Amino acid sequence: MSAKKAVARRDAAAKILQHEDAALLGLLARREPEAALQFEERLIDALRDQQQAWAQYKNYECALIGTLGGGASLWQSTRSVICEANLVEGRVVRIRSARRCLKNLAPKKRPFDGQSCLYQLAPLAVPRRR
Repeated sequence: MSAKKAVARRDAAAKILQHEDAALLGLLARREPEAALQFEERLIDALRDQQQAWAQYKNYECALIGTLGGGASLWQSTRSVICEANLVEGRVVRIRSARRCLKNLAPKKRPFDGQSCLYQLAPLAVPRRR
């Protein structure tokens, strides 16, 4: 893949991710009149912080991936951008899945069962099954 195509792919995915992040936070912040309980502000703040930390992680991870293969700096840069596109596209899939999961819950159940929908956004923290 050319550097130009990789940048276009990454940038397009980043725009989608920005929209999906905002939509997920909006869904969590929505106050449902029929729900006895709402998501805590602490959960919403933690998710917002995690989104920012994930963006930093992505940058560092892909900087490493870009340099691992060696070669000219253009190839290293291109590999980094491809890595970023891959990670952003994967994050979009996870956020969409979390939103779909939350939307499928009745508003009354979201504060109780909704947290299970969000675990997929922290794959490094969830223990692997053996």
